[in-house]
Amino acid sequence: MKALKTFAGLFACVIFLSGCTSFKQVATFTSCSQQSLRGVTLPYSGYKFCEDSCFIRQAPVRNLYALKCDCRRDSLRDTIILNECATLSSYYAALTNLTGASPIDFAPVAKSLSAGKYGSITITNNEAGIFNKLAIAATTLVTLEYKSRKLREFITEYDPRVQEAIGILKNQLVNLQLDATNISREYKYTIRSAIDSASDKGERLLLVAMYQQKKAQLDEAWSGYESLKDMLDKILEGEKMLVQNTADLKNKTFIKSIMDIAGDINYSTPKTKSTSDGQ
Repeated sequence: MKALKTFAGLFACVIFLSGCTSFKQVATFTSCSQQSLRGVTLPYSGYKFCEDSCFIRQAPVRNLYALKCDCRRDSLRDTIILNECATLSSYYAALTNLTGASPIDFAPVAKSLSAGKYGSITITNNEAGIFNKLAIAATTLVTLEYKSRKLREFITEYDPRVQEAIGILKNQLVNLQLDATNISREYKYTIRSAIDSASDKGERLLLVAMYQQKKAQLDEAWSGYESLKDMLDKILEGEKMLVQNTADLKNKTFIKSIMDIAGDINYSTPKTKSTSDGQ
């Protein structure tokens, strides 16, 4: 089962080599990481949390389509998080390029990140600096076409920032997952209250159907965030393994382990739909 899981994950991370590379296994890990980070969508966005919170505050349900909600800061929060994913994706795209292989598609280098408060999260100057320096590094690598002899040096130099960036991103995803959990509980109480005060059976049935649909959506979002966190954990595991083995990237034990992790990364990448509609 483990072998089948790894193969299925690796199959989606096929690398088209631009030439002969002596770091094929490293390139497979970095390419899987790049593609998975590039494809991240938010199972339950800050925008949707704001919208649902607004609905709950302005119950009853019959006024749903007349809600007036200002969710611009929350929408910007979502953009910031996706921009962080794009920055890490660009870093791994640059590493893939440095191995001598070309990934299926390069992620665009992310825009610079500014410190500040975005919805319910605050980006500190230190956090913004970590992502911005990674973005600059990725841009430099892609545009100046460094050779593979720089691979070990580059991994060692930027690994501390990469590990910090992954940690910051995971914490933000945890907070979004908590939003989904909290709004599910609040939604239940709000709908129950609306059912108790409903004027007829038809309205009560409508409310029950609305709650069931929302609960299913939020349960799926919660699972989606579990998968995203698993994906980041695997990328972090591979990153640590990479920096620990920079002196011998052709070690057989390392090669097997990094290939297993590459397969796990793609396998754990969630396939759920984003709930950020309306932004």
